[in-house]
Amino acid sequence: MPAPRQPRDLTWTTSLGAEFFSASACDATGAADADVASAMAPASPTGQVQRVRQSLIGQMVTSSPCARCGGSGQIIANPCADCRGEGRTIEERTYTVDIPAGVDTGARVRVAGEGVAGPGGKKGDLYLRVTLKTDPRFERKGDHLYVDLPVPFVDAALGGEMQVPTLKGAVAMKIPPETSTGRVFRIPGYGMPHLKGGGQGDQYVRVQVTVPSGLTAKEKDLLAELKKLRPERT
Repeated sequence: MPAPRQPRDLTWTTSLGAEFFSASACDATGAADADVASAMAPASPTGQVQRVRQSLIGQMVTSSPCARCGGSGQIIANPCADCRGEGRTIEERTYTVDIPAGVDTGARVRVAGEGVAGPGGKKGDLYLRVTLKTDPRFERKGDHLYVDLPVPFVDAALGGEMQVPTLKGAVAMKIPPETSTGRVFRIPGYGMPHLKGGGQGDQYVRVQVTVPSGLTAKEKDLLAELKKLRPERT
């Protein structure tokens, strides 16, 4: 008897819906009782139907799956009521899947044996295609992360300490005096984990110097004084 039709692998990019699973009531045989199946007629023991036609070069023989058995080489005498002889049923299931650290959009996660079940055969595999949710604070490039850090112009000019958001929580970072917009600082080991293990990428902090608004009269006077002291640089 030929092997049943092969199972298929299954790829999902969203939440799982209804799919084929092996029928439990008949143990995936498709039969309602222990008498699993009755043999096909001798004319089609393999589940294939052959057709012979004459041509100018002689006889041509073509084969196609039998319409009665679907190519399995057997028919069910007493089909299972749950699966109607298919050996599989349509169900909805929920899976808990471990996502490896460091995975990126487009990666596939394999769940063995949870794909589409072939009639009377074992199931294929389930493949989940990963799409990462974005975080407005971070930009990812490979295993490295980039974040823009607003720095008040006084701290940028005189130096200071700022709190930087990271995946591990906020960390303190010193801002050297005379730091300008666009300067980049590196925080080693605060990026994404390497997918195959062995540490993490880095996080890069891009400084964005901010200009205050709602200045008081005294603050305006101080800035005007600074402009007088450094006319060629302000």
